[in-house]
Formats: sequence, structure tokens, C-alpha cells
Amino acid sequence: MTVQRPEEDAPVWPLSRSWLREASRRELLPVWFVLGVWTVLWSAYAVQNLLMRSWGIFPDAARILFSGRATGGLHLYALRPDFQFGPVSVLVAAPLAGLPLHESKWIAGVLMTVVGLWLVAVIAGSRAHDVGVPAPQPLLVGGLLVMPVWPLLSLTSGHLDDVLALGLGIFGILHVQRHHPVWAAALLALAVDSKPWALPFGVALLALPRRHWPKTVVVFGGLIAAAWLPFFIADPATIAAVKFQLHISYGSVLALFHLSGPIPPWVRPAQLVVAVGLGILAVRARVLQAILLATVAGRILLDPAIASYYTAGAVMVAFFMDRSRTWRLPWFTVAVVVLLWAPQLVQPGNDWYLVTRWLRFLWGVGTLAALVLTLLRHGRPAVARQSRSAA
Repeated sequence: MTVQRPEEDAPVWPLSRSWLREASRRELLPVWFVLGVWTVLWSAYAVQNLLMRSWGIFPDAARILFSGRATGGLHLYALRPDFQFGPVSVLVAAPLAGLPLHESKWIAGVLMTVVGLWLVAVIAGSRAHDVGVPAPQPLLVGGLLVMPVWPLLSLTSGHLDDVLALGLGIFGILHVQRHHPVWAAALLALAVDSKPWALPFGVALLALPRRHWPKTVVVFGGLIAAAWLPFFIADPATIAAVKFQLHISYGSVLALFHLSGPIPPWVRPAQLVVAVGLGILAVRARVLQAILLATVAGRILLDPAIASYYTAGAVMVAFFMDRSRTWRLPWFTVAVVVLLWAPQLVQPGNDWYLVTRWLRFLWGVGTLAALVLTLLRHGRPAVARQSRSAA
């Protein structure tokens, strides 16, 4: 007979002394060993042909920002409108900007991979309204599913901005659930300051009691303004970064509908509407993890330039969503692995690109539909409880 450890029911905070002590307890050591080996194997596979393809843009941005030249500093985004990441990503990359590129690649790649495994442990210990220490089964299952995919982001592509947006978004949601309005607003704002596509994450703040809304609006809006406005004030040409247009790639779902050339003007607003609409449903149902998954699903479904590392974000937030439910088979996570990640192991070709476009379309539509059904089902009892408490 298995006895439930009292510590597993106690709310703790990741990286606190008690969390680290419990996360390294003896019964978890075999799980950590398996996941460590598993992560190293898939990391080696991820870098066998390509290491940190996009990492160089981050130290480049940091060098421009801190160059002191007339064409540098706050002229960063006017000079390089193709840098579609936020100032927080630049600041985080700055300590590595002075190193040789190859060395900084390895340091950043290892750190981002470790962060991925840490986020799996945090999510494995998360529950509906708080954070606990990870139990062996969720940690093992989550790690086995997520860590083969995560190196696409941390090691193959090296997109620091997405790592920051996802991590800060997850912790922002956890702070909303813990009713820490200032911390929640700050972390969600920093996610937007890392990567603008994280803007819909802010809908989660509506789940806080209304008395906290003015405070969260000030913190959320203030930190976003503090990060971005100096660039626009220093150089009005920074608006070019907002107007920067990607072209629709052959692998994009949009290409299924014979769209090509520059991104249509309706795409970004459509992504925002999808994420915010489902986010409001998630707030109503008190399933805030769905906000992150809806945002990523809308991005993959409608983005003009689909990259393999998008799948890493999808699998992480899908696992976060699965942990919001009573622990069963993590269907949202499995769907990402089967429909988005596994096909990437096949040698690409023109015919296979067409197949993967349809798989992305099916995953995106299916995930959003499943989220709507899940949130509507959860929303009915939540509204009923609110009505009874108001009476």
C-alpha cells in the first residue's frame, strides 16, 4: 500500500529550498536519471546537423543595444526591423554577447535545455490552484513526452525569446492561481516584452478578483510600455519593426489555401482574436492553462512562417493544460507529439511538406475545438458555483 506523502499536498514554490529538497528526494532520483539520459540522447540527435541556427541574432542585438554608437542603442529596432523579439530577450542574451559565437551557443543551448526539464518538473507538480512538488508518474510521463521535442527550440533553433515567453507565461499563470496580482502582471508583461506573440497571456489577469484589476492593469501595461516606448521615442522609425512583414512559407497552413507572398493584414488580428476569445472562455471556466495552449495553437494554425521549434512550445503548454485536469492519459500532449513532432523525423520533400501542412491544420483546428468543448464543460459548474456564492 502506497502512503501519500504529506509534502506532495503542501503548496511550495519552485526553486525554494523546500521544493528543491523534495524534488531531489530518493524516490525521484531514478526518474531524474532516466530523464537526464533521455534528454541527453535527444539533445545529441537535435544538434547532429545543426546547432542553434538562430542564436546569433540575440547577442548581435545586445551588441547593437549597448554599442554606444549613433546608429546603435535605442535605434535597435529601427536599424533591424527583422528582430521580432523583445528587449527582455536582448537583455538576457547580453551577458553572452562578449563570448565567441560557438561558445555562447553551447552555454545558451545547455541552459535552455535545462530550463525545459525544470519547467516539466514545475508543471508536473502543478495542480488546479497551486504548485506542489512533482510526483514520480507525472514527472516521468511529462519528461518522456516533452524532452524529445524541447531541444528543437533550445538547441536546434536557439530561440531564446520563445523560451522566455513560455517560461514567464507559465509562471505568470501560476501566480494568478496563487492570487499574487503584482507578480502575475509583472511576469505576464515580461513574457510580452520577450516575444510580442505572448500578448494574449494577459487575459489570465481577468481571473483575479476585480478589486485587483486596476493594480494589474497598471503593472502589466506599465512594464510593457517601459520596455518598448523608449525605442519609439528615441527613433520614430522603430515603427518599421511593427510593419515588418514575413512571407508565407511553403510549410505554412496558410499555403493550403493558396496564399503566398507577404503576410495578409488580417492574420495577426485573427491570431489575437482566437487567443483572446478562448482566453475569456478559459477565465470563465477557471482553466487558465488553456490560454497558453490556445495562443500557441492559433499561432501554428495561422502563422506565415512555420518553424520546427514552434512544436516545442506547443508540447510544453499542452502538458501544462493536461496537468490542469484529473491526471489521465495526457491527450493534448500526445496529440502534439504524434501530429506535429513525429512527422518531422521523416526526410522532408515536397509531398511530405503537403502532408505536414495538413497535419498542422488538423492539430490546430482539433486542439482549438477540444479546448472550446473542455472549457464550456468546465465553465458550467464554475458559473453555478459563482452564482451560489453571490446569492
